[in-house]
Amino acid sequence: MKKLLPLLLLASCSATGPANGTAAGDRADQATAASSFAAMPPTADLHPYLQRLLGDWRIRSEVGGGSDGATMVMESTESVEAMGPWIVSRIRAGGEPGDFEARLALAYDAETDDIVGFWVDSSSSHMWNYRCWLDEGGSTLTAEAEGPAFDDPSRVTRFQDITEFDGSGRRLLRSRMLGADGEWVEFSSGVAERVR
Repeated sequence: MKKLLPLLLLASCSATGPANGTAAGDRADQATAASSFAAMPPTADLHPYLQRLLGDWRIRSEVGGGSDGATMVMESTESVEAMGPWIVSRIRAGGEPGDFEARLALAYDAETDDIVGFWVDSSSSHMWNYRCWLDEGGSTLTAEAEGPAFDDPSRVTRFQDITEFDGSGRRLLRSRMLGADGEWVEFSSGVAERVR
């Protein structure tokens, strides 16, 4: 019920007004809506690790190119903003219409003591639902999700996106997939450098 409260309040604020349609009735509804928003709990704080991700980044990645072992270099940009307890990231690679785009959202869930979130991108309709954890030092975030295996889309497997702050403010990025043999296979690595 706690998580439904903001949605219920939003629904009550977007109602069209009383059946009698009077201006006084409209003002009363607006006052009720305003007091409903005022009664909402304060915005949750942004987790300290997520705070470090805010800003604009330039990313250079090497991505596995397939069975021949070739890799391709991908240049992308990332813009990360805060929205209450969430960070919302917009990632773009290339400059032409139809080039790769992605959205990432992460937040700390105090009820479960986990960082949760999701990733969507322009390459597929799959939504990657993340369960995340930090290492003991608090510098490395591992985001794990399930999705179709690259080598066999009919097989669902685990993926991990790993982000590590290296001490100089850069982020070291790695992505890997759990293979059918139970071994992790890294398919992407890169570096994110802060622009601002």
